[in-house]
Amino acid sequence: MRADVIDEFTTSSIREMPMEELCSFCNVQWHQMMQTSPYSHYDNNYKSNLEHINRACGLTILTDIPKLTLFENPHVEWGPYCPTHLLYTTSAGDTCDGIAAQFKVASAAVRGVNWSPIDCFAIPEGNQTRTPKQIDIDNVDVSSTPPPIDGKAP
Repeated sequence: MRADVIDEFTTSSIREMPMEELCSFCNVQWHQMMQTSPYSHYDNNYKSNLEHINRACGLTILTDIPKLTLFENPHVEWGPYCPTHLLYTTSAGDTCDGIAAQFKVASAAVRGVNWSPIDCFAIPEGNQTRTPKQIDIDNVDVSSTPPPIDGKAP
């Protein structure tokens, strides 16, 4: 079983995270991913985290809160959101990585599709979590090197 990089971090606290974890490609991309969907719960807390990442890592990632979010229009009644209509009830010792492996999704996606922020290191037993759309992770090309965060060639 492959371990997700984020699941191996020493802490889930952005303020206490070592620089190599804070500025890692996976952590930066996870925080950026939170801005990409109107269904995301990217809010002032996540904006503050991304601003902290920018300062600490010397980045200039936009931190704007997306205009179209589920929480901004009080006149629209939203039905329950469940990307796969699959709820998973957690067991003792579950982690985002373990749930992700079971459903063949990225652990960042497990954390990202749930309304309440999940601490991937301490998910309470009996917590109902949603799982994102499944993909065939066994056929993902992991041999290529991701582009540098700053966009400059190495």
